[in-house]
Amino acid sequence: MYKDIEYLDSAEKISVDMVSGFFVGWPNPPDENKIIGFITAISDGILSAYIPFFEVLPDFQNLGIGAELLHQMKEKLKDIYMVDLICDSGIESYYKKLGFTKSSGMILRNYEFQNGKRNK
Repeated sequence: MYKDIEYLDSAEKISVDMVSGFFVGWPNPPDENKIIGFITAISDGILSAYIPFFEVLPDFQNLGIGAELLHQMKEKLKDIYMVDLICDSGIESYYKKLGFTKSSGMILRNYEFQNGKRNK
């Protein structure tokens, strides 16, 4: 187990050059460098929250880091009525064992903007 991991609840200490290795398989990943995992949430602070990004580098998966990140996020959102995330069908069982329930929904993706950069 990695004991020197620092779990942050803010992006203040994180620069764009610290996310190397994430967004595996994305055709247009953001510019990157080095951290080992992250999770983000968007919330209205009253009823709803959405977890759009949750990743752990492949070399650090299956070590409990992702479970801890999700646990900390769920703790921050414990007073929110609904906490939603969308995942690929192959990892639904992972989220189920961490307290989530399978649901259905619809999405729209503009993959040409996946890297976060817009053409002007």
